[in-house]
Amino acid sequence: MGWDFFILPFSSHGHLKERRRICGGGKAGGDSGQSLHSHTIAMTAIAFQTPPGLSLLQRHARALSLIAQYGSNHLAYLHKRPGMTVFFDSQQHACLAWRRSRRFAVVLGDPIGPRDALPRLVQEFSQYCRANRLRDTYCGLSSQAAVLIRAMGYRLLYVGDEAVMEFPMGDLSGGDWRECRVARHRASRQGYEIRVFRPGLRDVGLLTQLHRVSDDWLARRKLPELGFAMSTSHDIADPNTLLAAAYGPSGSIKAFTTWNPNVVRHGWCLDLMRYRHGTVAGLMDAVIAQSLLWMEENGYHAASLGGTPLSNESGNRQGVLRLAMDTAFKIVTRPYGFKSLHHFKQKFNPHWQPLYVAAPHGVSMVAATYAIAKAVAPTASALRVAWMALRR
Repeated sequence: MGWDFFILPFSSHGHLKERRRICGGGKAGGDSGQSLHSHTIAMTAIAFQTPPGLSLLQRHARALSLIAQYGSNHLAYLHKRPGMTVFFDSQQHACLAWRRSRRFAVVLGDPIGPRDALPRLVQEFSQYCRANRLRDTYCGLSSQAAVLIRAMGYRLLYVGDEAVMEFPMGDLSGGDWRECRVARHRASRQGYEIRVFRPGLRDVGLLTQLHRVSDDWLARRKLPELGFAMSTSHDIADPNTLLAAAYGPSGSIKAFTTWNPNVVRHGWCLDLMRYRHGTVAGLMDAVIAQSLLWMEENGYHAASLGGTPLSNESGNRQGVLRLAMDTAFKIVTRPYGFKSLHHFKQKFNPHWQPLYVAAPHGVSMVAATYAIAKAVAPTASALRVAWMALRR
């Protein structure tokens, strides 16, 4: 039960190439700080920003090492996804991953590194953003990181919760697990078999079936595939992930989940959930339950079911802005299903941990959260989301 697979490259496709600009480019606003294109080299769509002195492979290895040592946030593994830019502090002791959205530099999850290096990282990234006429904002911060960020002069906004499972969780007996037990028994009676695949390279036949399931799932969605804070269909072949697949009576895959590694928690983070139309009711419940049982049996300590945006599980109150976001939740979640996603995760009896957005004082939280939304779904217009919500 080792983690040696975690040293695999950021991307298994493409080649090294030099980039002049990151996320749309831009002109530096002065002589101080790094320009938006200085000392930046990308591996496929992954970019690194740091003072000279380390080769590309050294920066790549350093980022992976920091994630493996300090990446406790459920979003940490996504720092390696295409489209992200990895920023190091001047001493290469800590890093963060960000993406440009409008005039914002949106940081994904917690800054990563030893606690004494994080203030320097946050300060230097703020300076870099000001030099490039960007406004830094943080998305999906844990409580621990939120305390640090607030102490450095940022405003916080509670925006949702992460569902965390801790092992051992028992044998799924008791009333709290009834839905999961029923789902597993129903799937078994109707001839479904759930298999868990350890990380590693997967054969073409398996990947072809997974993509067919994903294509069927996407065809039934009327909004574009989300990204940034979650993977997309392009990441199905990632050899670092854990895979659980449900095979139907015919022997073909009908549903699957992927789980990203979290070395610090010694566990896994739920990522993709895809299923074919017409599968047995509750099949995804059964797939996740079987995945959790497999993790417990194999000695892992925890699993994250991911975040649920705007759920307000903690009953957090932040005045008029919180009321506005709760109202937005009722409208925006209809097309994307965040509310049903929250109810779906609740049946696994997780511990809920709050998540925050942070932005500097003087920056509108409304503008910051909109920039985050555009980073997640850059091709979905606000008008289209609203129209889809009103139709339902």
